Amino acid sequence: MSAVAKASATVGSGNYDNRSFAVQVSGSADKTSPVPYFLLAFKVSIEEDDHWLNKLAVWGTSSSASNSKKDDTEGSQYRGKISHVEILINHEDEKWYRYSIMKKTGQRRKDGSILWQWGKVHAIATKPDSVKNYRFYRINSSFEGVNKALSFLEEQVNNGSQFNFSGYVLNFIFPFKIGNNNYLQAVKKKRNNWFCTELVICALQAGGVWHMQMRKACAVSPNELYRLVTEEHLGDHVYSHIAL
Repeated sequence: MSAVAKASATVGSGNYDNRSFAVQVSGSADKTSPVPYFLLAFKVSIEEDDHWLNKLAVWGTSSSASNSKKDDTEGSQYRGKISHVEILINHEDEKWYRYSIMKKTGQRRKDGSILWQWGKVHAIATKPDSVKNYRFYRINSSFEGVNKALSFLEEQVNNGSQFNFSGYVLNFIFPFKIGNNNYLQAVKKKRNNWFCTELVICALQAGGVWHMQMRKACAVSPNELYRLVTEEHLGDHVYSHIAL
């Protein structure tokens, strides 16, 4: 299935960070179309509404986002405050789909209580302007790259790949790393466990994003990935919805 389709949409307004953007995505058969791309969505940890595990992750990895030099580049004020990341791809049905993994998911029982289970890789149809407390960055790719990344992500969804809790807790404390080193290693397995950046890094590697090829996926935190994107100018900021 082609990952991208002819579509145009305008999302956002001047209400959020005074930013808006127009998205133009074209079909893979049209070689004269604009360069296809991913959107990376970084969740800014707002103390009042974030899960305690997200707060722990932010606290434990904030040093990886710091820069000893004075830094006033775009988005620098949010470094050290990122708790989660998702990758968005535009499908043939002209909808954006969010791919990532949450720590837990809940199903409400008939008696009103919630049954909590470990999260699985998800694909959720969405609109970028409907997600609160996220910052979106455009990462250019190719038609082949977007389709490879989509194929990889869909495989993880269909396999029911679950949350890499051990890696999430231990990888940013101890020097050894638990999880997938890279995309090529991951595709050899029938089933993988992931935390969010581990999955997103492998998807970007599948998509041919050059700056990600040598990164060890299970060693990168959301804060570190945000620092790489902003400090090394790997992507363009296109939209924010930060409810401060």
